Amino acid sequence: MPRRGIGGSLTAHALLVPLAVALPLLGCRGKLVATAELHAAGSATVHFTMPSNGLKIWAELKGKWVGGPDDGMMPVTYAMSFRQHEKRVGQAVCGTASSTGHLCSVLYNVFGHHTSDCEVEFPCAVPTLSPGDVEFLVEGTPAASVTQVDDISLLIREK
Repeated sequence: MPRRGIGGSLTAHALLVPLAVALPLLGCRGKLVATAELHAAGSATVHFTMPSNGLKIWAELKGKWVGGPDDGMMPVTYAMSFRQHEKRVGQAVCGTASSTGHLCSVLYNVFGHHTSDCEVEFPCAVPTLSPGDVEFLVEGTPAASVTQVDDISLLIREK
């Protein structure tokens, strides 16, 4: 006899539904171009070659925070700057609250104590960049409600 989950539904359904939702997102993330490593509040600089089809920014969010039921993602703010040919060509400030998509291996909330291991996509506009070398500078600042930071790196991906 199959094991039953909450409400009498099969426990396999609890695994298949999130997997079915997450699998299409795996292909949508785009090829990884560069990673700005951040494992605590601070800054990082990376260089990469601008891909021809554009960029999108994702964040790796692994840590713990305290918040309400609407605080679904670890709250981190990023100040980003793009430079080419020794000139700043664009900047943006984005936070995880404005994320447009996420892919998580762990995301749970127990009485307001949240834990995550997710990749989160930002809607931040990436400036128009010419082919060639790009210098990307980022400063990551977790909110005061964050109690543990394991990884808040930014991932630069092709569109």
